[in-house]
Amino acid sequence: MGSKIPIKLLKGNRFIFVFHDISNANESHHSPLYSTLISRFEEQLNLLHELFEIIPLEQIVSDKNLSRNKNYASIHFDDGFYSVMKHARRLLIEKKIPYSVFLNGAAIEENQLWVSNLEIHSDEKKYVEKVLRLSQVEKAEGENPILAIISRGKFGNDFKVGHKKEPKGKIYMDRGDVTQLSEDGVTIGNHTFDHFVLSTCDAETTKAQIEDNKTLLNKITKQKINHFALPYGRKEHFNSETIAAIKKAGHDFIYSTNPNRFRAKDLEKQDFLFPRICITTETPKQLLFYINRALYKNYDL
Repeated sequence: MGSKIPIKLLKGNRFIFVFHDISNANESHHSPLYSTLISRFEEQLNLLHELFEIIPLEQIVSDKNLSRNKNYASIHFDDGFYSVMKHARRLLIEKKIPYSVFLNGAAIEENQLWVSNLEIHSDEKKYVEKVLRLSQVEKAEGENPILAIISRGKFGNDFKVGHKKEPKGKIYMDRGDVTQLSEDGVTIGNHTFDHFVLSTCDAETTKAQIEDNKTLLNKITKQKINHFALPYGRKEHFNSETIAAIKKAGHDFIYSTNPNRFRAKDLEKQDFLFPRICITTETPKQLLFYINRALYKNYDL
């Protein structure tokens, strides 16, 4: 990689990298919005393993005494795609890399989330139009319906019920898979029950999305669920009421998708939202650019 890479020169940095689906392009749920090819994931993992000491989630967000002469990373997966069990888990175990998974109850219990439903059934015009209507969105010509709903949609019970479809195969982990992860020592985190944009939910819906999912994950894993990843994770996707509800439910660590690094001194900050760099199809060279960019610019997205 060369000796003048900034990340190899500047030490004491902490990074969190978040993936979603790790799958082959011919799998029914594979999407450029959230999927990483298995071969590409292995390339990315090799780079991260070279650049960082990869440590468990709990350690990277709470240990103030890590060496200042190293750079650290933690690996996350959001949503609970079964492909993490099917494809990623083997590679992570082989390389002895710890990781964490943030899960949605609807994915576990119903094998579906609204985002992947729309992506899988994107060629069904009537279905897409129905879901858009339920979310109270009129999309612009050529606009991706998923992105339109994320940016302008309303999430309520009609939407929760109306987006459902018969799953095409096993897309998400079930209770048995989550139990296996917990027995593996994987840290499990809360990602809401339905992956709604919390800033558009009323107080009652927000509370249910947070607390119902935490209760379910507690029951399955017997773990203390005190990590929470905000769906989508940018500042338009949550507000002060959202953060208050997450904390009231007993979560000590909250994660955004600002693509930044953080340092030991950040652990002292009140209401600190841990940044995470989202990865999908990036080549190792592109990923290296994102890492180095975070050393020079702090994003507030």
